[in-house]
Amino acid sequence: MRLALATFFRRYDVVVIVLIGLWYLFTMRSGHSWGDDFAQYILHARNIATLHPYADTGYIYNPHELSPIGPVTYPPVFPLLLAPVYAVFGLNLEAMKIECTLLFLIGLGCLSALLSRVLRRTDVALAIGLTGFNWYVWEFKNNILSDFPFFAFAFGTLFLIDRWVRDPQRRVQHALILVLLLYLSYATRAVGIVLPACLVLFDILEHKKLTRMSVIACCTFIVLWLIQSMFLQTESTYFRSFHLSDIAVNAQTYFVRIIYFWDNGYKTILIGRILRAALTIIITLYSLIGFFTRVRSKPGVLELFAILYVLLLLVSPIRELRYMLPLLPLYITYAIVGARETVRWYGKPTKLFAGFVLALTIISYGIRYTTLGYGPLTEGVNMPTTQELFTFVRSTPPKSVFISLKPRALALFTNHDSVMFHEEKNPLDLWRYWQSIGVTHMIVFRNEQVTKVDYRANDMIKMATDDPTHFESVFRNADFDVYLLHYPSLP
Repeated sequence: MRLALATFFRRYDVVVIVLIGLWYLFTMRSGHSWGDDFAQYILHARNIATLHPYADTGYIYNPHELSPIGPVTYPPVFPLLLAPVYAVFGLNLEAMKIECTLLFLIGLGCLSALLSRVLRRTDVALAIGLTGFNWYVWEFKNNILSDFPFFAFAFGTLFLIDRWVRDPQRRVQHALILVLLLYLSYATRAVGIVLPACLVLFDILEHKKLTRMSVIACCTFIVLWLIQSMFLQTESTYFRSFHLSDIAVNAQTYFVRIIYFWDNGYKTILIGRILRAALTIIITLYSLIGFFTRVRSKPGVLELFAILYVLLLLVSPIRELRYMLPLLPLYITYAIVGARETVRWYGKPTKLFAGFVLALTIISYGIRYTTLGYGPLTEGVNMPTTQELFTFVRSTPPKSVFISLKPRALALFTNHDSVMFHEEKNPLDLWRYWQSIGVTHMIVFRNEQVTKVDYRANDMIKMATDDPTHFESVFRNADFDVYLLHYPSLP
């Protein structure tokens, strides 16, 4: 027993992962924020658990949206993971968050095994710790989204690619296990499409050709991808809104958003802006040095993944910080490699400077945690006014259909069909579309958390208040209005 404990504590990375897990679980917040991606995943999971048609969620996809809030259906793996939790605990958001957190910890374990080829043992633990204790990742645990499961599958897949492509004793069964993880990654998040490309390129780099294992894995993956595409409409609905000009916008947006990872929450010039900017610049420079050091010696599967994933982000029509989550540990890893490299070049002065930067980073992490929220979430689906809204919607006739800025959350918590609002130049075209899908009510958000970030909320308020003849107020509280629609004569 004593020997086992000694071995455990010598594995610094394992100790850090356990500490991260305990910190996440003890600081889990009840409720959920207003972003309603999570609701569609749970709706799919509920359908799986109750043997209901997968796509019949109550969310009506609106083809007239310029930037759709979500596809017709999401990839199936994350809902499959949530389905047993739903079957046992019902609509228990905290149980689902715990499952996501456990998957993230598994991902950190896979990442640790992968980094052991790149970093010394203490540096692996440092990279894991700076990733897991980063404020943004810690706050993300309060979401039920596919990012944590994808993190686990992606780094598990990369670990197997790295191990088996180098292994001269590879067998067909290895290829089949690998293709399973390739598909699980892609069927969790469509961005997993970069992983088969990583396999092919890494295989060619290692063996100067595409070996049988890679051919079998990629061909089988393509078959599974085609089968999924036949039955589910997923990522194509996102890319409908993509334009070539988005590449430059994406590059600028993601480059600027790197600074958020090092935000300490303070707005003062010295503690807030200067410290945040200094850490961002220094760590990014270290990371670039580390990345090009790795590429110059011999690029591995991590470098290929980083390059391909960045390229995919540049052509993605969606720009959210959470899409950078798989890149954060690589960014930190390359910063550690870069710091080690500068010490090798210039000696003791750069070693002291690197230690100073690490100390500032840890202090910045600590400062940030003093500005974050703890306890139940105060905004989102658990707000008293939101619960009042849900209660009213559930009291309306079963065939009622609602226009809402959060149609998937409304469908989940009320079992009523809901569609996203969109704008038309000709108001009659809007009424015709609503009539074609049977819309009966419109929900107007007056909550500042929504109206500040979504211009459509203010447009809906103006539409309803300017036309009381066709919008009859039937419910009102501090944050929401519900209007019963009276259709005009439509030619």
